[in-house]
Amino acid sequence: MEEQNDVEKDIQAALIDINSNESRIKNAATQIEQAALAQKLSVSKLKNGTATPIEITSTNADYQRALLNQLQYQYQLCNAQLELIKLMGIELLD
Repeated sequence: MEEQNDVEKDIQAALIDINSNESRIKNAATQIEQAALAQKLSVSKLKNGTATPIEITSTNADYQRALLNQLQYQYQLCNAQLELIKLMGIELLD
């Protein structure tokens, strides 16, 4: 009986992880959009002589960081989904 409770708790935890990471992925998409817009603005400002190359480097790094964050959340989502599948006793084929 205790083992069943543990499995149920693990399933609930996996579902929470899945929902959390799906939400983080959506938020990361917004951050990516904002970073891309900031990147375009800094390039435009550089062309007009009102920005420095350092600003371009900074906005590029922010954009790359946002992409990396989203990728990490996608990875965590996949892990949580695999954990749920395992807990449900579903076998995966090679």
